[in-house]
Amino acid sequence: MLNGGLAGGQAGRYSLIAGLLAVALCGQAPSASLAARAAVALGAGAGYEARGTAELPNGESGTAELEVWGAEHCRLTVDLSRPGRERSFVAERDGKQTRVRTTGIAAGGPLSGLGQALAGGRACLLLPQGMDWGALVSGAANPVTASLDESTALPTTASWAPPVHLSRTASPPTPAAAVRYAEYESAGGISFPASVMLTLGGVNRLALRWTSFAPRAFAESDFALPLPPPHPRAAASGGAL
Repeated sequence: MLNGGLAGGQAGRYSLIAGLLAVALCGQAPSASLAARAAVALGAGAGYEARGTAELPNGESGTAELEVWGAEHCRLTVDLSRPGRERSFVAERDGKQTRVRTTGIAAGGPLSGLGQALAGGRACLLLPQGMDWGALVSGAANPVTASLDESTALPTTASWAPPVHLSRTASPPTPAAAVRYAEYESAGGISFPASVMLTLGGVNRLALRWTSFAPRAFAESDFALPLPPPHPRAAASGGAL
């Protein structure tokens, strides 16, 4: 990545943090101040990459990687492959679209339902750096509810309900999801949770153990997803260009 991109990312990070502190110091509720402290400790606004292990409830394990740049750009890769058998789960968000890809993952298996739960970029929340800190500080409408530790200001949980269209059409219905953050460590002065647990309907579904964490400069092109195919009806009525 070019140094210019890194400098731009760092500048964006400090600009966001300065803005959050300004909001908190202008008479907002204590929760706004707490959120601003969290944003500073987490280095909100910059890009990060975490790597480690993933474990499923049945004891199966593999590797995990999460690239996150704010609340709208991320890529989660869980690789459960074994010699001669490729198995992976990838959830991506490019700022506008979400895509979930699986290879060798059986329907109804341990990863069932995760695609719906992580729709709309919720995979970004598998690191607290992927929360919408601007909304948390300002009190703006936010579908994600976060709990912060009163002493450290670091997030302990994030929870959300599935999008209405998914909760109605999924079979069985997609339950509410939550992420629990624990065992915070520091890398280069930035706090991150080494232990992350994703639950669906209160049941543990995916345990992540981040063993490495580092800043990374990103560009929009790093997360770009192909445009979805045109709707058949629109394509049929479009005519020749």
